[in-house]
Amino acid sequence: MVTPGNEVRHALCPGNEREDAIMLFLVVSTPRPERPSDLVGNRQSFWPWMAKYQARGLCRHVYARAGRGAVAVLDVEDNDALHRILNEWADIISPIIPAKSMT
Repeated sequence: MVTPGNEVRHALCPGNEREDAIMLFLVVSTPRPERPSDLVGNRQSFWPWMAKYQARGLCRHVYARAGRGAVAVLDVEDNDALHRILNEWADIISPIIPAKSMT
């Protein structure tokens, strides 16, 4: 049985084979340099996407940061699950990289 307060300790202990161990990750997105109005569509699609993870219990908490960005506490089975969520997150709020001129 995992009691409050020791769940993170179990997740961080190498070689811990306990079935009740939990992996919690705090994910903090960095605000993008574009004007907030330029990213309205992307921001609006983020919340329904994250709600699916909340309903499944994989996202324990998610908060909008003051200004822009978000903070989430994810409860995942392994690093592969974490990377899958982070890649989806990056696809929603994808970087816009201006093309350099080839002159």
